[in-house]
Amino acid sequence: MASVHNASLTVEKSFEAYRKWVAMEAVFFRIVVFPNGAVKKEAKSISFAKMDDNEFSELYRASFNVIWNQILHKYFESEADAERAVNNLLGFAS
Repeated sequence: MASVHNASLTVEKSFEAYRKWVAMEAVFFRIVVFPNGAVKKEAKSISFAKMDDNEFSELYRASFNVIWNQILHKYFESEADAERAVNNLLGFAS
């Protein structure tokens, strides 16, 4: 049986890479087919200025669910608590 050695990994601190990861996990991507038949998922470009309220809400909810399931559930008691924190950071809280 071959042994597996842990390699030293470096975390990339890139907002764009993180945004693309969230978009892909939130199923906000398109399929690209290359001439050789290879298929790749590519995160969709996001333009909030071109989105209607419904599309923005769908993207926000799907993205929030990804971030909740992967990260935020470790730090907040509930999704509502996390939403309040987001709104406070964005200045939307009353």
